[in-house]
Amino acid sequence: MRRPPAAPGGSPYAPFPRPAHRRRHADHVRRTHEHGAGRHALLVRRRGGDGAGEHGGAAGQRPAAKKKGCRALKHHPRLHRAAHAHAADMAVHGYFSHDSRDGRGYIDRVKAAGYKRGGSWAELLGKGQRTPAVIVGSWMNDPGSKASLLNCKFAYTGVGAVEDANGVIVWTQLFATK
Repeated sequence: MRRPPAAPGGSPYAPFPRPAHRRRHADHVRRTHEHGAGRHALLVRRRGGDGAGEHGGAAGQRPAAKKKGCRALKHHPRLHRAAHAHAADMAVHGYFSHDSRDGRGYIDRVKAAGYKRGGSWAELLGKGQRTPAVIVGSWMNDPGSKASLLNCKFAYTGVGAVEDANGVIVWTQLFATK
């Protein structure tokens, strides 16, 4: 049985068109609930994801790094878990920092998520950029962030992109060596 064509701005898999504020970008949004806080955050997931790059895929391929001779980053589920948890925490509680509210740094969060490989890590943060291309462009314009994106020693990544209550996306990307 064939599905009917989608209405303008809608999805063939949904009975109603997408809301106007969702038509601006091709993200699918899934609501997540933070236990105990009674507040919500939205996880932004790219359509057509295969599980590896579905969290926005902010820099899985790193085209600029590829020109430099770097291999594509491999997405790691434990890094994704740590990145998403930090992005969700920042979105729900309205802060923006490499340190969690409880004082943990990104290395502590990566290890707590169960990632035991590597001896070198990096974390990039962003807020307000609507697409993976825009956030990567912002990071490429910052010398410190650009150095992390172009560091060929990093082999694994995890990305978290969470929309806060005002519709602003908070991004976290983690990098790790083998």
